[in-house]
Amino acid sequence: MKSNEMEFIDEICTQILELKFGEHYYKQGKGTDKETLYLTDEAQDFYNSYYDEIETLYKNLIVPKINPLEWFNHFVDYMQEQDPDMYNRACEYADYEEKQSIKLK
Repeated sequence: MKSNEMEFIDEICTQILELKFGEHYYKQGKGTDKETLYLTDEAQDFYNSYYDEIETLYKNLIVPKINPLEWFNHFVDYMQEQDPDMYNRACEYADYEEKQSIKLK
């Protein structure tokens, strides 16, 4: 997963965590680490389970809808390698159709 996708999921999980626990989900570090705040064990378990669940939903429901371009790019690359004439005709057709759809708007 890309870092921006992980940040997105983290933000959702953090907001759910705040709704569930209010402001009582942090604990202070110990010893020389007193200035660092950590999630309580209960909050960490809650966060982890929601992160996994939301990540799975994201991968199964969102990613397939936003990445069809990758499949298309592989298809086009293959067509260009296998039959350059067909590829060129398809490009001309796509350009024509695009211009037609712009005219209709």
